[in-house]
Amino acid sequence: MRWYTCTPVSFKGDHTFFSRDSGAFCKAFQKIGVESRAIMPTPAREGDDPDLIRTEYANLENPAWWKSLGIDGLVLYA
Repeated sequence: MRWYTCTPVSFKGDHTFFSRDSGAFCKAFQKIGVESRAIMPTPAREGDDPDLIRTEYANLENPAWWKSLGIDGLVLYA
C-alpha cells in the first residue's frame, strides 16, 4: 500500500516539516508499514529530507503526473 501526503506550499523540507503537518502524516504512515513520501512544490532546499518529492506546481494539477506515481491514496494538506 502506498499513501503519500501533499501540501501545495513550498516549505523547508527538513526535519521541522516532518515533525508536523503533512510531514508528520508521512512519517506516521511509514511507522505502521505503509509506503509514504511527502510532496510539495519546488524549489528544492538545502536539508530536504529524502522522503520529500519536490515537483513543479503544474504537476500538482496534472492527473497524468499523479497517476505516474502509482499511489493508492493521498492526504492533501491545504
